[in-house]
Amino acid sequence: MSGEVTPHVSQPVDPSANLGLGDVLSLSVRLAQFDSSAIEEARSPRVELWAGMAVVALAGAASGLFGGLWGIVASAMLSVVSHLVVVVILHALATMLGGRGDYLELVKVLGVGSLVKSAHIIPIVGVLGTLWFAALSVPVLSKLYGISTERAVLAVILPAVLMALVHLMLFAAVVSLFALWAL
Repeated sequence: MSGEVTPHVSQPVDPSANLGLGDVLSLSVRLAQFDSSAIEEARSPRVELWAGMAVVALAGAASGLFGGLWGIVASAMLSVVSHLVVVVILHALATMLGGRGDYLELVKVLGVGSLVKSAHIIPIVGVLGTLWFAALSVPVLSKLYGISTERAVLAVILPAVLMALVHLMLFAAVVSLFALWAL
């Protein structure tokens, strides 16, 4: 019976199977919506470290879209490197504030949540994406490191305050040099 169509029988989904990139991107949207169950799902063994880093690279590539091929590649690479550095800082601060967590797990979960940083494709909106990512980091740190929300907020805000102070000091130094030069 060559003209007969056989019905498609779907196979049951293996709950222990790793998530594909499409599923990870859907999970990233749920994280951006502050779905607390998404944090648990992102930290599960079903989400591999490469998937989190792929989201970081995709968000970075989106921000380099107008730079041509080299802009896309450079932005993706820079996003991965900066993500690893930011997570080192957050891991260190969360640990100093009494938390206990795993660095690679934080890399993975915040990597999955970094899709919001693709907003950098539009400069003004990019700032909002960064703020959204910072806000998203608070419940992630709190849950993964077992620290209070207040301590997680401190871990996220402290680096920003320190960077603002460094920039303020550099600005003051430059203004002072120009003032001395004008004399």
